[in-house]
Amino acid sequence: MANFFLGILGLCAIIGYTAVNGWLASSTAQSVAISQRQLELSERPWLAVEQPTIIHPLTFDKRYGASAIAKFLMKNIGHSGAEHVATWARLVACRWPSFNLAIAEQVRHCDKIRDGGLGEVSSDPMFTGFFLFPDEEMSVENGVTLSEDEIHKAKGHFPGEAPEIMIALVGCVDYQSELDKRHHQTRFAYALAKRGGFVTMSPIGIHADLETQQIPEGNSAD
Repeated sequence: MANFFLGILGLCAIIGYTAVNGWLASSTAQSVAISQRQLELSERPWLAVEQPTIIHPLTFDKRYGASAIAKFLMKNIGHSGAEHVATWARLVACRWPSFNLAIAEQVRHCDKIRDGGLGEVSSDPMFTGFFLFPDEEMSVENGVTLSEDEIHKAKGHFPGEAPEIMIALVGCVDYQSELDKRHHQTRFAYALAKRGGFVTMSPIGIHADLETQQIPEGNSAD
């Protein structure tokens, strides 16, 4: 009987030893993972994008739609270099009062870019983006357009007034870090507004002195 109890105690000791070792191994692995993540967050690149400006007037043409040139400044505020930096931006015509269509377009295109679809950014098959050092700034100018069909679909009629539309400027900056090789993105979404903050406009002629107003959705960094 004594041998039986001694055997039971020995078995319990082995099980306990195995469980403790397993817990220690799991705890160590979790600690290493947390430390690695903290290192990535503290040392990785972070790309900040300043509020864009319209440097060439938004111009409507019945044959070709609309076009403008947007300019924005981005800066690496992190502690290591940003690799394979690629930028994407476009205009989206929306019907009052929702910018949901613009946000949906941003999600669709930027998700493709995150998955490695640089064809959304450049038609050059050799394009792999560029490098941005810590504290380095880069100014980017993007020619952005709207088709006549997009404009027509977005027209809304207000009582006693001519048709008007809203226009959003949405985009993202995609980049990678040597610390994790994952795709990181800074996304931005702005409405084009006339002086006084009015975000609806008549889709004819030339609209100079447009401002950009941040849309509540579509702005993030990861």
